[in-house]
This record gives sequence, C-alpha cells and structure tokens, in this order.
Amino acid sequence: MNRIFRLTGSLAFSLPLCVAACWTGIKLLDLGPSSAEAQTVTDVVPATDTMPTTDIAPATEQVQDDGANLTAPRDSASAATPGATLGATPGRGFGGGRGRGGFGLGLSPQARNSFMELRDREDQTWSDFMSFADQNSPYRFRLLTRQPLIPFSQQRQRLLQRYQTMQQTKQNQPELYQLQVRQFKEEDNIIGLTAQLRQAKNSPNAALRERLKAQIRNEAATLVDIDLQERQLRIQNLEKVLNQEKTRLQQDTDNRQQRTDSRADQIINQTGGANNAGN
Repeated sequence: MNRIFRLTGSLAFSLPLCVAACWTGIKLLDLGPSSAEAQTVTDVVPATDTMPTTDIAPATEQVQDDGANLTAPRDSASAATPGATLGATPGRGFGGGRGRGGFGLGLSPQARNSFMELRDREDQTWSDFMSFADQNSPYRFRLLTRQPLIPFSQQRQRLLQRYQTMQQTKQNQPELYQLQVRQFKEEDNIIGLTAQLRQAKNSPNAALRERLKAQIRNEAATLVDIDLQERQLRIQNLEKVLNQEKTRLQQDTDNRQQRTDSRADQIINQTGGANNAGN
C-alpha cells in the first residue's frame, strides 16, 4: 500500500512537468516556417526508390524581377555552428536530463546515462551531417541553421538516416556514393529555384517565372538521369556478385569429393570418433 501511495505521489509530481514539456515542444514546432515556406522537398524533388528525400522547406529569398539568381548562401563562417541545435548543450533543451532538468526526470541513473550517451551520439552525427550539407547543399544548410530541427524529431532522423546510409555506401561502393552526392546537390539547386519561383508568383514579370520553370524542369531531368544511373550501377554490382557466386559454385562442384571428405572428418573429430577408433 505504501508503494502505491509513493507511486501516486510521484505521478502527481511528474505529470504537470510532463504536460509542460509537451506544451513547450508543441510551441517550438509552431515556430517553423510560414505557410509560404512550408513546402517540402518531397513536393519538388521526386523521391527515388533507393534514397528518401527530406522534409526540408526551401529557404525564402527576395527575387529580383530581372531574373537574377537567388542570392548565394552566406559563408558558413558567419553561420551558426553546424549541429548547434536545440538540446546540443548538455543539461539544456531536449533531453537535458542532468540532475532534475529535461526529459531525464524520473529516470534511474543508469537509464539517464544511457539516454545522454544516445543524445550525444545523435548530436555528433548531426554535426557531421551539417558539415556535409555545408559543402554539398548550401541552401539546405542555411535553412537548417536558421530553423534547427529538434533532436530525435522525425525530420531530423530521416536526414540522419539518409546521411548514414550514404556514408556506408562511401565505404563499400564509392561510385554509387558519388551519384548520391550529385543527387544531393541537384536537390539543393531545386530548393533555390523553387524559392525564387514562389517569390516571383505575383511578379508581373511572366518571363522570369517561365525561365525559372524551365530551369526546374532541367534540374528534374538531371535528377531522373541520376536515378537511372544509380539503378544501372546497382544492377552492375549485383551482376558482379552473381558472377562471383557462380564461379565459386562451379569450383565447389568440381571439388565435391574433397569437400565431402573434409566435412566428414570434421564431424568425426568433433564427436570424438577419432579417439574412440584409436582405442
């Protein structure tokens, strides 16, 4: 009965804090881009069957009626530090559960330490991704710097999953990795063009809008070509593996008797049959 009273008291103390934390998270999510900026990359970049696209809204920039290109992203040295997102500072923000703060409240010391290690790894991976985006996707990088994603949020996890998959591909299939980097860069070009097109929506300069649409079509065609090249390369790699397996199968078939003797000896030795036969 005492345990029940203690549990009830703990819930009564923790529930208001949990509600407050959830409310704060909802308010943070409400601080996202305006409806004009809320269009996702999936709306403008066709998803491939090998790599998911991201829910990152194109950065909004002022577009001149003379058709000038979108102002280049500011230099990364003047931007926020990659990975400087909510919760990146230990003990603050999301998951800052050191002591009595954050979502660590009510966790055992071991569980709290495990969560903090998980959060630290996520922060480090995010920092690596932001460095990659700074080099290969400047518009996306600038948007993520201006509007950081909450750690462990769905959008952030999708970006990290894609980045980690690309890094694995870099180790195992460098040619395929280069295609994926090209795809990432082309998506960034489309992010910039769609931002310009939205800004030029009410512009009296119809020629500008048509010029932007034509550029977007060209970029879309490039993405399709990259997708086809990627699939062709994957097929070639599979064919290579298949041919290797065929060769190994033929070798093992030719050495069937030798393999049979070797396996039989191994089974006999494991059961101690060789020692019994010697007695």
